[in-house]
Amino acid sequence: MRSVRNGLIALLLGVGSTLAQADAGLAAEVAAATQARMQAARDAVLPYVVSIFVVREDAVQGRAELRVSAGSGTIISRDGHVATNAHVTENGKRFRVVLADRRVFHSRISLAKISCKRVTW
Repeated sequence: MRSVRNGLIALLLGVGSTLAQADAGLAAEVAAATQARMQAARDAVLPYVVSIFVVREDAVQGRAELRVSAGSGTIISRDGHVATNAHVTENGKRFRVVLADRRVFHSRISLAKISCKRVTW
């Protein structure tokens, strides 16, 4: 009886070990597929992400002071429009945009956000 019980325990441990290995193999496959999808998404998006360097004029103790700051943006059109958050360009006097391929462009602010609940376009 004891040998039957020990045999069953050994069988169950073997099956459990095999299942655990199968789960680990499946997890590795899922992780590899997820990583491949993430890399593909990154590679598709990165050419459109830009760095924006801003020379801004800030008031410090009542005096105007020039400072350099940086942010990021996204190219949204073939003719060079870049979307970014307002805080990146706030108080900006001069702007420089660096593309993913390291080309550098001087730029100007050309878009504005209106306060409106509904916009027809």
